Amino acid sequence: MLCRDYKGRKADQLVTRIDLGVVSLVTELGGHERRAAAELGQWKSRVEERKVIDASPAAVTLAAISDRRPRPGQAVVPTLHEAGLPAEEAGR
Repeated sequence: MLCRDYKGRKADQLVTRIDLGVVSLVTELGGHERRAAAELGQWKSRVEERKVIDASPAAVTLAAISDRRPRPGQAVVPTLHEAGLPAEEAGR
């Protein structure tokens, strides 16, 4: 898949390129494998369906503020348990 070549006046500069012919053959073989697996029932395409939920604005707000995933640019604050503090020291 990778081709090595040298360029420059003295052919001393290494150039590495991807051979697109080999890449297209590998892609084509993958397509044949996928089709054969689909015909044998071994390949299943999964489509995730979004589910509409009925939630009050208060429930949505509570879920948003209790979400522990960090947002971009947000500092990660460990819980007391993650910080290694015993429960009796946590109240001080």
